[in-house]
Amino acid sequence: MRYVAQPENPLNLDLTLDSGQAFRWRKEGNFWAGVVRHKVCRVVQEGRTITFAGFTMEEFVDYFGLNQSFREIVEESFGAEEVAHLPVTYSGLRILNQEPYECLVSFMLATNTNIKRIKGMVEQICLNYGDKISDGGKTYFGFPPPERFLECSERLKDCGLGFRERRVRELATKIVDGKFHLEKVASLDYPAAREALLEINGVGPKVADCVCLFSLRHYMSFPIDVHISAWFRKQNYMELGHVNATLANRKMSGKIYNLLADFARKRFGRFAGYVQQYIFVEELFQSASGTSPRSTVHPATMNADGKP
Repeated sequence: MRYVAQPENPLNLDLTLDSGQAFRWRKEGNFWAGVVRHKVCRVVQEGRTITFAGFTMEEFVDYFGLNQSFREIVEESFGAEEVAHLPVTYSGLRILNQEPYECLVSFMLATNTNIKRIKGMVEQICLNYGDKISDGGKTYFGFPPPERFLECSERLKDCGLGFRERRVRELATKIVDGKFHLEKVASLDYPAAREALLEINGVGPKVADCVCLFSLRHYMSFPIDVHISAWFRKQNYMELGHVNATLANRKMSGKIYNLLADFARKRFGRFAGYVQQYIFVEELFQSASGTSPRSTVHPATMNADGKP
């Protein structure tokens, strides 16, 4: 099937699928291949035309967030001077709508490590525990259900999860025992969903916010990792004077995390999470290239509603 992205609602597969949101997509020649909800999916882009297999049209549009007007996102949340260039520079970067359980486990594995290692750990648990899927002469593996981790828990040691192994097993036990219901969490508003996720061992503010943003459609969620913290240091917002000094020492307490996230939501509006993802991608590119943009001091000119 084919989808033609319109200029006012763009999609860039390379930016989107390699931006640290999902960890199971791989580039195979000129197309991307991944397993989404136990189906092998392939997508390839030529200009504005995306050819895909494995998705229905409805599933494709939903997964890539194309039913959300990008023009509306930009107009509402990218008006501040320091982020206005991002939708142009990284046009077509979208927020994915992933399966919540896979997203939760993946980001529980993402603590204190890098994207390459996260991909490796996720791949290992799928190889060891996932259902085998044959497609096009190749073998893929689905993301394992929680029951599978409990049936052969000793094999988790072969997946290289380290201290995360116990947390994954604890989550699986809670789900199987009916003590944690992701379906209920998915029906909650952002503050309630975040609080419910924070009750899980191994889920801190960043992981909870990633799950809210990348699988629960809470676009006001603003995950903060080392890259976003570095961006805040460079912005040197005058409104965050005392926090800037703390960030200079690279410290991030829960209190500081919440203060920065609340500030971002007030400044960027209800699609603050989209702004976060664009900032994250730019920081990744700049880290890889070794370039550093000039630091900017933003005067205290925000209104009471947080708009610049």
